Formats: sequence, structure tokens, C-alpha cells
Amino acid sequence: MWKWVVIGMHNAVHGFLALALQRTDGLQLLTEKLERKKFDAWQRDDIEAALAVDVRVDQFLSLYAKAKDPQRMGQYTTSRVLAPTQQQDASVARLNRLRNEFSHYSDISLSVAVAELPGVVADCLDVIEFLVKLSGNVMLYPFELSEQVEAFMDRIRHRIFDLNARFQVESAIS
Repeated sequence: MWKWVVIGMHNAVHGFLALALQRTDGLQLLTEKLERKKFDAWQRDDIEAALAVDVRVDQFLSLYAKAKDPQRMGQYTTSRVLAPTQQQDASVARLNRLRNEFSHYSDISLSVAVAELPGVVADCLDVIEFLVKLSGNVMLYPFELSEQVEAFMDRIRHRIFDLNARFQVESAIS
């Protein structure tokens, strides 16, 4: 079960990072090399070259770093930069490592302390919540969609809280 929680949470954080960074041109979602290449083509009015640039989305941790950059997050006068705690940074990095291990099969053995995962998920939900509600860069329309995202995050938090309580009881018994 936790494998799918990790993969799903990674996809959610990645998606909301993209929403917060996309601007109207979407260039910030690309690797820096592709971003520069596409930008230069647009500057030269070379539409054909700009459209020919590969539009591969940048890696998860690169987008995360961009969300902490005032130059990249300052899209509007009300925009705010992601300023995570050290624990949130560590949780996002842990989520990324776990997701990569789960998604890119290798010949290694993977041992995961399941008791740590509720905290990782909670920290990542805090990052998503900031991006959606506080960054000023994500606008969800219709308004009901914003309410649905908030309700969904609340449901996840409650389930994570319940799982965390269960792990604490089980570890106290053993």
C-alpha cells in the first residue's frame, strides 16, 4: 500500500509545483537548458525553432528548488515564495528517493521504516497546501475545484493522522 501512497504523493507534489511555476509561457517547467533554448528562439521570433524544442518537464527536485526561488515564483504582486522548514525539505527529498526506488526497479533491496511515512506525507501535504492556497500562483477554476482539493487534502491528513496513531500504539506494544 505505501508504495502507491508514495508514488501518488510524488505525482501530486510534482503536479502542484508545475501549476505554481507554469506562468503563461510554461518555460519554467523545462530544464534550464531547454528553457534557455526555447526562450532564445522566441526572442529571435523563430517560431519554428521554438516549437521544435523538446518540452520535457524538469525533474522533481529541480522544480522544488525553483519554487523556493523568488525570481521564479514572483509572477504576481501577491505571489509568495515557498519557504519550507528543514523537515519539509528532508521529507520532500525522502519522498523523491523512495518514489525513484519504487518506480525504477533495480537489483537492490529496499527497507523502509513505514512509521516515518505518515510524517513525510504530512510534510508534503503542507507543501501542496502552500502552493495551492498561499503562493498566489495557483488559481483553480471553477471555485468548487479549490474546495474539492482542500477537502481531499483534509481527508488525507485525517487518514495519515489515524495511521500515525496506529503506528505509535503498535510500537508501544512491541
